[in-house]
Amino acid sequence: MKNKVIIIEGAQGVGKGTITNILREQMPYTNLLRLSGTSDKTAEGKNKVYNIRVAELDMIRNSRFCDINFILDRSYLSEVVYCKIGYKDYTFEEESLNLNNFLNELTNYYDVYVIVLTATPEEFEKRLKRDKPEFLNLKFNPDSSIRQQKAYLEEMRNLKRTYPAINCYEVPTSGRDPYDIAYDILSVVRRD
Repeated sequence: MKNKVIIIEGAQGVGKGTITNILREQMPYTNLLRLSGTSDKTAEGKNKVYNIRVAELDMIRNSRFCDINFILDRSYLSEVVYCKIGYKDYTFEEESLNLNNFLNELTNYYDVYVIVLTATPEEFEKRLKRDKPEFLNLKFNPDSSIRQQKAYLEEMRNLKRTYPAINCYEVPTSGRDPYDIAYDILSVVRRD
């Protein structure tokens, strides 16, 4: 059996941090990677994001003989989404194609999963009342999260269509216990 690379994506307030922490607790021999993006909206910022994401995937590829799983709390797909919905002043299309190909290459060594967590507008409303710092001057609000969610689902569908070796799933989180959500993800990962 191959080790796993599990990318957890989703809009602000959907529960990525909580779920990735639980997954890490429940999966032996697993590294949790939580790399942040950059608020630099310039070409230099774009290059920094691209280079760190290439390095991240390269580190995972170079670890293929270490018998370890990886969970990513966000990935380059967040940069793709943020660019597509206008939070960045540049596009990330060429870079995302390169990174998609790199991720697909990892399927030679790992079972790769892209999981997009989703929530209802009402759930976002409830969750986003927390006091969280802004990123890119984004206010945490349901409308912003819904726009992000639609873009993440679109990216996931594109990956699924173009790279069938990458396992793509949407996992609803509204009104659910985080441990039940993590159990559903683990069930899929262990079944495949």
